[in-house]
Amino acid sequence: MPCLMGAGQYEADVMIEVMQEGNYAVIFPSRRVPDFEAYQRALYGARYLPDRQVNIVPIEILPEIVLRLREIGLRMSMDAPLHKIIQSMTALQWVDLKAAQGRVERMDQEIRELEGTRGNPNGGLYEFQKYGIQWLSTRTTALLADDMGTGKTLQTLGSLPADCPTLVICPASVKSVWQEETRRWRPHISVEVLEGRDSFRWPEQRKLLIVNYDVLPPPHVPSCKDEECTGCARFLLDCPPHLTTVGDELHSCKSMKSARARSVSSIMHVTRRQQGRTWGLTGTPLLNTPPELWTIFSLLGIALEAFGSKKRFLSLFNATRRPEGGYEWGTPEAEVDAHMKRVMLRRKKEDVLKDLPKKSFVDIEVEIDSKAFAVCDDVFQSIGGDKGLDELEQMVLGDAPIPFERISEVRAVLAAAKIPAMLDRIEHYEGQNEPLVVASAHRAPIDILLKRKGWKVITGDVSSKDRAKIVHDFQAGRLKGVGLTIDAGGVGITLTRAAYMVMVDEKFTPGLNEQVVDRIYRIGQRRNILVERLVANHRMDKRLAVIVAVKKMLNELSVERARHLPEDQVNSKAFFDTKLETQGDALNAFLPASQVPPPDPRKIQPPSTALQEWCARALRTLDDLDPDRALEVNGVGFSKVDGPAGGSLRRTLDAKGGLSEAQWKMAIQICKKYRKQVGDAPTG
Repeated sequence: MPCLMGAGQYEADVMIEVMQEGNYAVIFPSRRVPDFEAYQRALYGARYLPDRQVNIVPIEILPEIVLRLREIGLRMSMDAPLHKIIQSMTALQWVDLKAAQGRVERMDQEIRELEGTRGNPNGGLYEFQKYGIQWLSTRTTALLADDMGTGKTLQTLGSLPADCPTLVICPASVKSVWQEETRRWRPHISVEVLEGRDSFRWPEQRKLLIVNYDVLPPPHVPSCKDEECTGCARFLLDCPPHLTTVGDELHSCKSMKSARARSVSSIMHVTRRQQGRTWGLTGTPLLNTPPELWTIFSLLGIALEAFGSKKRFLSLFNATRRPEGGYEWGTPEAEVDAHMKRVMLRRKKEDVLKDLPKKSFVDIEVEIDSKAFAVCDDVFQSIGGDKGLDELEQMVLGDAPIPFERISEVRAVLAAAKIPAMLDRIEHYEGQNEPLVVASAHRAPIDILLKRKGWKVITGDVSSKDRAKIVHDFQAGRLKGVGLTIDAGGVGITLTRAAYMVMVDEKFTPGLNEQVVDRIYRIGQRRNILVERLVANHRMDKRLAVIVAVKKMLNELSVERARHLPEDQVNSKAFFDTKLETQGDALNAFLPASQVPPPDPRKIQPPSTALQEWCARALRTLDDLDPDRALEVNGVGFSKVDGPAGGSLRRTLDAKGGLSEAQWKMAIQICKKYRKQVGDAPTG
């Protein structure tokens, strides 16, 4: 196959072809590559198939790989069908982006008119929400992992293509939320909620169907024994093209061994095979241990793009295999955040909602009765005292099986023993006419509230319709308080009338505890909130609380470090203009020089101000300091996050003598982060 780069034809170093499925490309060297290590680095995000001795890569990230291959001097040949696919993809992304920007403007105006400046001092959509809509609208596969209460549903609805079918898979408790939000923000899309185990069907064009995880059909025929099978049930053959499949609260599919995860995996796999989109939403991408994160990324088809391989993933999280099976997980490497940012957008409330009130926690030590104290003593001794608790901590932090029988026994006893203290705190807040939310990992404390005047509870037994009424009545001031079990009350409800919460006891999963707290700490909350955690006056309960805190810390060392800070989110228009230019540059890599469209001189501006001249010098300095694009941590040059964009901007500057207006804005915002290396930007 002739390679079309530059004048004439020549033998290519690398061949690139489209796979039969249409959404992956095959990359393989046609002859010996001079610098094989550089070749491997350029293929980051691809998957190597040893039996075929080729790499496969999602077409979505192929343009970036093509440019990295060109940077190391390799000549490439791309087959005509693949070239046409990338052209079509670029055109569709441009249309999707422009349509999303139009929806942002309409949604922004509607919020300003209906809600004024309530919750947002500037009125309308928050800037981070506008960025999220535009980011998601250009992604075929992605994880939107914003903090709870920041509007992930709104951002997703704003990103959906106008004419394509959409399937939303979510917990049963939030189906009504999706239905209401869709009718509000996308009134031209027909929305329907599916109920019952035999109700599943694929959506038609311009329709959005909502189904809960528990009623998804099995993905395999009963006779299937193939462990590598991605789904062979007949319903998968009817998946419509260009479908968008959204998995909400995707952390509920934390194990690929579960029937739920296998069904979701098959649906998402066939969605991508039909040139569709697979998006995931969760405020807690890492609930317990790193394997759950790998599962979520695998479901969405972004695991390899983020980490390259399972082996690399294990290395980055410092996993060591346990003799009895499973892994023990160490402290994540610092570079984990850069890998996750490739495919995940995460913003914390405290970073993007500066006007949101403060959140505080206080531990209140409470006395428990002698019977409960004796049970705690007995369990404490039976597991080996502090040494046993040390071992338990290691088990919880790893993925080894945990002997939960006695631990579960003592936790249930402790929850029941804290009921008098809980009632005392309720009396305190009721005496001040202060609305209150009480949460517990166990049913006993919550069930006590069933008979309390002015109170309602939300547990797993409460229907979606009743949940919605309880929330409405509480927010309207018709209830004194609401009791929640952490599992049932952690999603799909807003209780911002309360600024106080009593946490009777917590789960071993920090993310679930955070989710229930965020029922009162979210957009719309205008008062500082206080969460009171009841801790028994026994060493057992105190150590269990420490274990939960340690798990939360490890989560923050990986997922929370990978969040996008406001300063990382450069001007969204400049960001997406550069992304589309990257795809165009990749296409031009295969065109004869005579066919490469010349740059429009009206769009390219040479540095004409002191700020732009400083920026041009800074781009060249930072790029020269780190020619390997931050593949090796050395403390100079661009970071891994900024390396690709910074290098691309520098190459454009050198090749064209300037940048477009949008590119100058992006370059300036990037370079300002590195004032210690390039000095302060001039003002004025």
